[in-house]
Amino acid sequence: MGLIGGFIGGVFAVGGPFFTFYFLMRYKEKNEYNANLQASFIITNGFTLTLHGINGDYNPSFWLYLLPSLFVILIGTKLGLRWFEHLPRTLIKKLVCIIILISGVLLLINT
Repeated sequence: MGLIGGFIGGVFAVGGPFFTFYFLMRYKEKNEYNANLQASFIITNGFTLTLHGINGDYNPSFWLYLLPSLFVILIGTKLGLRWFEHLPRTLIKKLVCIIILISGVLLLINT
């Protein structure tokens, strides 16, 4: 699954929906789904960041954007995890499908 997800992410720059659907269908418990999804994102994003570093894609302005973004990401993650704990699995599945559908339509419109 990692190979297919990485390939889709490399070709279309949208590997997230593939992993999201796979883990959503694979695990019955929402916390198992969340943990495995986060682990796959950390691994694939780690590879992406490493490859960008090897290619010299980072410049000094990168740090100007990264540092404030990390603060906002931490706040969003904290709020999202609180909300996630209160949502039933069925609603999470519906919301995920809606978000991926909207993302797909926007990707098609903007290309």
